[in-house]
Amino acid sequence: MIKGIIEFITGLKRPELIDTQDGQYIYNDAKQSFERVPVNRPFNRTVCNVDSFAKAVLEEIRRDGEDSEGFGMTVIFERAGAIFYTDDSIGIEQNKWSFDREFTLLWRVVEALCSGQKFSHRALLDKLESVKIFIPGFENLYQVISKLRASKKVNFVSNPIFSDGEQAGQYEWEQKIDSNGTTEKAVCPSEIPFKGKIVRGSEIEYEFSLSITPVLDEEKGQILFSLSMPGFDMVLDQVREDEYQAFCDQVKEKAKELLILRSY
Repeated sequence: MIKGIIEFITGLKRPELIDTQDGQYIYNDAKQSFERVPVNRPFNRTVCNVDSFAKAVLEEIRRDGEDSEGFGMTVIFERAGAIFYTDDSIGIEQNKWSFDREFTLLWRVVEALCSGQKFSHRALLDKLESVKIFIPGFENLYQVISKLRASKKVNFVSNPIFSDGEQAGQYEWEQKIDSNGTTEKAVCPSEIPFKGKIVRGSEIEYEFSLSITPVLDEEKGQILFSLSMPGFDMVLDQVREDEYQAFCDQVKEKAKELLILRSY
């Protein structure tokens, strides 16, 4: 019906705007066709943490009226955050709020350390120093790793062997340090502990550890370090669950009709 009206009109003198039962249509010169004028010109806004996201949802519900309680509104939690659809009755024309999780410096450094790259002695210490306030016992750890530095080429007498230390496991090996055949025992911790906030704007702290493995470069006579985090995905899963629960706790009293879904 609408198509026929538009074809009829375009065959005569074309108006810039026409009214139909389906709403108003305006002519698009670039496409040389009429396009429906949205009843609501939607906006998309973004926040970086779940607390701000919850505040945005509560404010939209407040503006919608005292009896709303979130009726006709939907929140979908995804792997990277969440989306709040403010009025499902108008489909694509509805306003949306997006929660796009942003990570702290701590987590960005952890991601870099777990990238699969092998770090030199100096590069590792630089990375750790940048987040030292999040490393319990950093001073002792720094001293232990600092002692592994070689001022010149080292001959390795043995490969690293894992052993149980007093508090945590460690790697030990023998290395020749001079032409007289003098050797020394080198010790490297097997784990680096962390405690701090992962998501910007969040007050939740997490405790986790990175596994550190010394890699001996026999040809160059130097020590490299490989780091990994076996529980990397588990930490992120916990972050998502904590965010979901924090959101539900903040909106449950005033958003009883809000549809809350997960897509991860």
